Amino acid sequence: MAAQTIGQKVIVVQAATKSDCETAFASLARQHVRALLIQADPFFNSVARQLVALARLYSIAVMYGRCEAQAQTLVNSMRISQAFKFEAAHRLPNVPAA
Repeated sequence: MAAQTIGQKVIVVQAATKSDCETAFASLARQHVRALLIQADPFFNSVARQLVALARLYSIAVMYGRCEAQAQTLVNSMRISQAFKFEAAHRLPNVPAA
């Protein structure tokens, strides 16, 4: 799995109602999840505004779709983000490394 190549774990959550979406985002935030891939689905399309609001509230980057290439892009983005944070932490004083 692509996530494992950079030392990340995959967490799967399911939601079938608006309440489930809120619970899922809160759970992901407690687990310090920084990025989320949401599978293409008519239900998720119908609650897209809520998902955007929850992503903003919990500061979780979100991509929508079912394409494996999108998942790989998300993993690569996380890798770049981690590398940048690591580099910034070593350049600037008082910046915690992720």
